[in-house]
Amino acid sequence: MKELHWNILTILVLTATLLVVILVSQLMVNPYQAWNPLPPPPLPEVMRIPTATVTPKQLPPTWTFTPAEFASTSTLLPSSTPLATSTGFILPTATQTDTPTVTATITELASPTGTRTRAPTATDEPPPEPTNPPKPTDTPVPPTEEPTSPPPPTLPAGSIPGL
Repeated sequence: MKELHWNILTILVLTATLLVVILVSQLMVNPYQAWNPLPPPPLPEVMRIPTATVTPKQLPPTWTFTPAEFASTSTLLPSSTPLATSTGFILPTATQTDTPTVTATITELASPTGTRTRAPTATDEPPPEPTNPPKPTDTPVPPTEEPTSPPPPTLPAGSIPGL
């Protein structure tokens, strides 16, 4: 008798579980069911806005190629480019320019007691005399000489040295 009791209870629980699964799946598909305890708010009406009429894009008018007649002209033949030559040049030298110097002036600051102090005055110191910069020299630099030893060999692209 005890086993029959548990078997019937098992069938009832399985049937209730199946019924709950069916009801939840129905609510997932359509939440506006009449038996839904928490239905969502109703959707607002679809707003219809008047739109402009679509104007289809048009292709531009066709263009037909008409060959133009050109006068025959002679084309210059390519020429060789002259090679680079060694040219002497003169290096510029540095020149000195006069720059104004700033002279510091000592001033007295106001004291916290409120005593009178003298105002700063201009000094009668003459400005410094300008210096005469040396004149630049035009020293010609001779052209560079050709290297006496051949340059070191270079490796082809993509090769690894030492392998």
